[in-house]
Amino acid sequence: MDKIIEAIIFAEEKHREQKRWSGEPYIIHPLHVMMLVAEEMNIHRLWHQKKFINDELYEAILISAALHDVIEDCGVKDHVIMERFGVMVCNIVNSLTRSDDIAYDMYIMNVCNGGLAPMLIKKADLFHNSVDSKTGELKKHSKNRADKYKKAMEEISREIDNIFAGRNDD
Repeated sequence: MDKIIEAIIFAEEKHREQKRWSGEPYIIHPLHVMMLVAEEMNIHRLWHQKKFINDELYEAILISAALHDVIEDCGVKDHVIMERFGVMVCNIVNSLTRSDDIAYDMYIMNVCNGGLAPMLIKKADLFHNSVDSKTGELKKHSKNRADKYKKAMEEISREIDNIFAGRNDD
């Protein structure tokens, strides 16, 4: 639990000057993503008795959710994440970091190839980016963005379902 709190504080420090499109402090976004991921993991842990998500992975996923934008948006170097939070968290956060030279579809494929942890976080990230955190209503995105998010969430959800159904060896 201490590492999760450390990750939240670290993310808040790194995102401190950033704002969401709504004017909210940016840290609201990683915290919402963390909560969404925790809810989904708790459901799966109840159904599967920790078969897929043991305690170490559970903590690493929550920490990674808090940190999921710090490399891409704040310029934090991955070695800093590795030193403070370990190799597993660093690998998860790296797999969620999109560089400008990678097409979005390829990025989503890479997230899916990264295993369960990045998929759970990216799914929550896409969902939170699609919903107004104040009202809970779907945001009025451009049709292209809405379609892109919907397609990505469907692909990620399908891959997660495959893992939990035992049709994937990840």
